[in-house]
This record gives sequence, structure tokens and C-alpha cells, in this order.
Amino acid sequence: MKQFYYIYIALLVLLAATLIFAPKYYDAHRARIEAGAITVTHLNLQGVQEGVYLGEYSLRRVKAAVRVTIGDNRILAIELIEHLHSKGHSGEAVISAVLEQQSLTVDTVSGSTVSSKAILKAIEKALTP
Repeated sequence: MKQFYYIYIALLVLLAATLIFAPKYYDAHRARIEAGAITVTHLNLQGVQEGVYLGEYSLRRVKAAVRVTIGDNRILAIELIEHLHSKGHSGEAVISAVLEQQSLTVDTVSGSTVSSKAILKAIEKALTP
């Protein structure tokens, strides 16, 4: 009889763990799928006037807000104003790639695709009407 009691407790613990962690896993999984479907457009800075532009983008639990400075038809600076991300890597390294290549079509940071895509989309939204 004692064995059944332990099995019953173990099943209850397993059920509780599933109910607690499954929604978080599912949300993270859906965010990765949605991030894979996001396309970032080619950026033409010729039509963008000099100045400071704000943009933000959110995808499930990940949010990015940026301040982009444009001058001489170039991206001079990108400041990450707000960045909420899950337990993975932050993806902030994508900013230096954008500045270096002067393009939004850069590789995302390994292990932080959702975060990287949110930052890239925030920059895109800042610079497109």
C-alpha cells in the first residue's frame, strides 16, 4: 500500500511540474517559430533625413525599443532604450553588426534569435514611415 502512495505522490509532482513549465515552454517555442517567420526589409537610408528616430517592437515576452541617430545617409548610433527578453541570450550584439554593415540584413545572435529579431524590427520601424 505504501508503494502506491509514493507512486501517487510522484504522479502529482509530475503533473504539477507539467502544468507549471509547459506553458512557458510552449510560449518560448511559439516565439521561436514566429521569429523565424519575421522578415527584415533592406534598408535604404537615402530617403531618411538626418535626425533621431524612435522605434519599438515586441514579440510575445520579448520587447525592444531603440533610438536611432541618422547623419550623412548613415546610421551613426543605435541606443537600446528598453530590452525585455527571456532567459536566453540578450541579442544586443546585433546592434554592432548593424552599425558595422549599415544594414538590417545581418545574422542574428546565436541563441537569441527572438531577441535579435525584435531589435532589428525595432530599428526597421524607427527608420520606415
